[in-house]
Amino acid sequence: MKHIKVICTVALAAVVVIFASLSTDLWGKDIVKDAASKKSVNRFLIRADGLACYFCAYGLERYFKKSGKIAAFDMHMEEGVVEATLLKGEPILGVETIESYIYDAGFTFRSIKAVLVGQVEQRGGRIIFRISDTGDELTVRKNSALEKLLKDKGVLGQEVQIVAVAEKEEGAPMALVIEKAEPWVPTEG
Repeated sequence: MKHIKVICTVALAAVVVIFASLSTDLWGKDIVKDAASKKSVNRFLIRADGLACYFCAYGLERYFKKSGKIAAFDMHMEEGVVEATLLKGEPILGVETIESYIYDAGFTFRSIKAVLVGQVEQRGGRIIFRISDTGDELTVRKNSALEKLLKDKGVLGQEVQIVAVAEKEEGAPMALVIEKAEPWVPTEG
């Protein structure tokens, strides 16, 4: 009889895991108190190998929570991506820090995409992205997509939302390779 109870408990746990893995709506959560007022519009989309279920994401979430710079954490199983929403006004995490969280949690780091709001500026022959709510300034690496954005959309000095690949940069949290930039229109709430 005792074995049947153990088998039923294990089976029930397996069913819960399967259903949780089928729907991203069951996972995403705030990890700080009063997160709605503290969430930034800025976020990271982190790809790591080994993230197979929501229990895996929980293990990784603990490392990000300790940083004190993340307001919300979500896992998109279909894409194999973890989304970390930053705290408003807090300096951003660097690529090396994020990589160490991934490795320490037992996963293999692959890439980071940053979705950030700020201004693209040109100073002394360099392109800089200044994040609006933190003032952090990140180097923008030149590429054909950036040249096209500068020419076609004239993004210099405008408030824009960018999607960029985040790369290591010595002496800075990261460098950005901008893939896309759109004028930023804040939403209510």
